[in-house]
Amino acid sequence: MRGKGVKKEIRKAINAAPSTGALLYASIFDSCFDAIDFKTPDGVIAAWNPSAERLYGYRSDEIVGQHVSLLYSSDDFEEFASHFAEATKKLTKSRFQSSRLTKSGERIVVFMTLSPVVDHLGKLLGVSAISRDISGEIQMKKETERLERDREELLSVLSNDVKNSINQINRVATALGTTSVFERRDLENILVAIKRENDEFALIIDNLLTVYSLKPGIRLHFRKVKVAKLLCAVLKEMTSVSAKPKLLFTEPDDSSDLSVDADQKMLSRLLRNVLEWSMVRSKNEEVVDVSIRSLNFESSVEIAVTYIGRTHSAREIELIFSSRWREHNGAETGSMSGLGLFLARWTAEAHGGSLELDSSNGRNTFIITLPRVQEQASRHVDIAR
Repeated sequence: MRGKGVKKEIRKAINAAPSTGALLYASIFDSCFDAIDFKTPDGVIAAWNPSAERLYGYRSDEIVGQHVSLLYSSDDFEEFASHFAEATKKLTKSRFQSSRLTKSGERIVVFMTLSPVVDHLGKLLGVSAISRDISGEIQMKKETERLERDREELLSVLSNDVKNSINQINRVATALGTTSVFERRDLENILVAIKRENDEFALIIDNLLTVYSLKPGIRLHFRKVKVAKLLCAVLKEMTSVSAKPKLLFTEPDDSSDLSVDADQKMLSRLLRNVLEWSMVRSKNEEVVDVSIRSLNFESSVEIAVTYIGRTHSAREIELIFSSRWREHNGAETGSMSGLGLFLARWTAEAHGGSLELDSSNGRNTFIITLPRVQEQASRHVDIAR
């Protein structure tokens, strides 16, 4: 083949071959680490790169031809649709954070860039989306923020509850050292006061170690626990070191049959923390009343602890059960119970129950509700803070 025939074949081959630019764009599309998809102006997916397959779980042949709404829940699609409409109508780029669904139904958070694609005449061909999974970054940020809150809250408890308890022990010890003559009764009272303060201090430290443990959570081991017997043991321990205020346990006739599946150690701590709060804040000479009863056709047990003291507002009750030293806006609040009642409520909820406080007209009643039966013998639970 010579002359014009050769030139014609060469020209035909050149025209049939893809341009360097087209090859470059195809290479970038296939090798890009970020997920890329291309949609027609009406939202139908027309191209899907390998990274999108890895991120979302759909093969190209599964998703090409599907509407982009397939990747969204109904709540999340509305925000995406507004950005997509802006890209198609105003031909403007937009960058935003969006939540998408994978093929398995997992909800992931991506950082997305939407770009309108036009031809040489300015006609809209569609919209490309480049998305990068930032779920891990968001989780890491939340974890960092949680650790910072934990640090502040730990310092708060150390500087208030722990410090106050140590100061109380020091004051009693100082009084003991500066008094030259003791009546036996005076000495007994001082020793009782020292033991009580030391027990409170030990409880605070134990709460701290539990809440701020390096372990990801706590494993609760359930076994049959007779509620009245456990209450009597806790009350006996607490009344042995303090005569005021008095603890009165109203035991029903059928209490011997009232048992719950519970982690005995954690349930004892729950009762101790609730009673400790009630005793400290009860008016002098007033009785802290404790009672138990069966509820809901004997499917659960209720323990009520009532004391006479200052009435608490709804906001104060929220703080009583909180571990938060600061609001989300950074304002200091100061958890009113340190970590005692926070841990008590967490324990009740970890057992499938609840702990609430009803406060009105100076009468405060803690209501502890526990299911009698657990579905399994043990459970690993995280302390959600």
